[in-house]
Amino acid sequence: MGPSRYDSQLDVTLHRGPHGKRGQQLVRTPHIRVPWPIYLTGMAVKLTWMVMRLAVRHPKATLAGLLLLGAWRTLTTTAAVYGWPTVATLTLAVTVLLLAAGRRHLADTEGGTRPRPPLRAVARAAVVYRRDWRAAMKGAGLTTTDRGRELLPTLLGVTTDDGHDVIRLRMRPGQTPGDYSKVAERIAQTFDVREVRVRTVPRRAHLLDLHVITVDVLEVPVRPVTAPLVDLEAVEVGIREDGTPFHLRVLYSHLLIAGLTGSGKGSVIWSLLLGMAPAIREGRVRVLAIDPKGGMELALGEPLFERFVHGTPEEIAEALDAAVDGMVKRADKLRGKTRKHVPTANEPLVVILVDEVASLTAYVQDAATRKRIANALSMLLSQGRAVGYSVICATQDARKETLGMRDLFPSRVALRTAEAGQVDLILGQGARDRGARADAISEHTPGVGWVVVDDMPEPVRVRFAHVTDARIERLLRPAGSGV
Repeated sequence: MGPSRYDSQLDVTLHRGPHGKRGQQLVRTPHIRVPWPIYLTGMAVKLTWMVMRLAVRHPKATLAGLLLLGAWRTLTTTAAVYGWPTVATLTLAVTVLLLAAGRRHLADTEGGTRPRPPLRAVARAAVVYRRDWRAAMKGAGLTTTDRGRELLPTLLGVTTDDGHDVIRLRMRPGQTPGDYSKVAERIAQTFDVREVRVRTVPRRAHLLDLHVITVDVLEVPVRPVTAPLVDLEAVEVGIREDGTPFHLRVLYSHLLIAGLTGSGKGSVIWSLLLGMAPAIREGRVRVLAIDPKGGMELALGEPLFERFVHGTPEEIAEALDAAVDGMVKRADKLRGKTRKHVPTANEPLVVILVDEVASLTAYVQDAATRKRIANALSMLLSQGRAVGYSVICATQDARKETLGMRDLFPSRVALRTAEAGQVDLILGQGARDRGARADAISEHTPGVGWVVVDDMPEPVRVRFAHVTDARIERLLRPAGSGV
């Protein structure tokens, strides 16, 4: 047997530094002479093993390939008997029927995004992400080095739908999700996409999802929806950025809405009122509306409210005190009978709706009245959820010194903000690092915001429905005239 090109000898050298000191020992491992037949047999076995492993790991693609192979053999056999023109006609007819059935299925599907075939995800993974994966990870500083080898986070797979891709990866040892959140903008720039957000994978500490936003479906205003049957724990108020409907809980929760002037706080408020309108008409919900700005924002909906207060701070304090008294009496009545109140026409859900709450808790000149209002709101927020008293407050200023009870709101909406630091003030510590960049929302998209609720671990980007004055007027018509 002649010498092989893999033949080499054991080479051991001592590397010396620039000053003659002994450095690291470099060892070149020996290459063993392998006969070509054995080498080719080993490569064939290895290739067979790789194909079998891919077939097991991707059963859908394997099944599709087998179906295509079977279809081709059937077509060739049929063509040999009846001729290719007949086969082409039958194939075209079956294709048209399948496309028509698929379009009908999509039209009948409600509340979901348009599904994408796995082939698109495979193509995007290969053409977009795997091609630039090393450049993205190295440019973001997410690579590590082990004995001179460059190691990358492992790209495990890609899923996709309209305007939204999800890259699942395995982090390198020692890395944390925060390392990826800090460089999300660098990754987005490398992949030439709108935005990249980092999401943890439940119960899989070493895995991470990169949510890649390629198309922003929230650039278009959202039309309001009034459902005939109202679930007060899931009132439809807009859409998520993946195109699915978004719901907010009113019963057993409190909601804080914060954002600059013109950011769309009215969209949030009126979307909720519109969604609850059937329950308000039935008497299951009663609204105490408080507008310290003279009633300009909420006056159009006054027929929906059991009480509408827009006068002096003293009048507002009296209304809030009356709400606290009602809450305490209901709690006494329900004590020992139930842990959660179920709204009825006789014992409805009471919604305390306050527009620009900071003007009451921070800017009222009389200290006694200001403290009285703050105490009443704190009582409602701390004790009202279980007994059917829910508070919805809107503000431009969510700082602790202006809204001391901010942490008592389990659900929060951050619309467009002036500064990055305000995002964490509204949504909680670390929300902006997890992708909630409310300071980057365009002033041309009012109603777009980030939402954090107590049963969702990550911020959700939403656009709330735009409710026009004409829509509100239709809402106030008698029930028989149509809303």
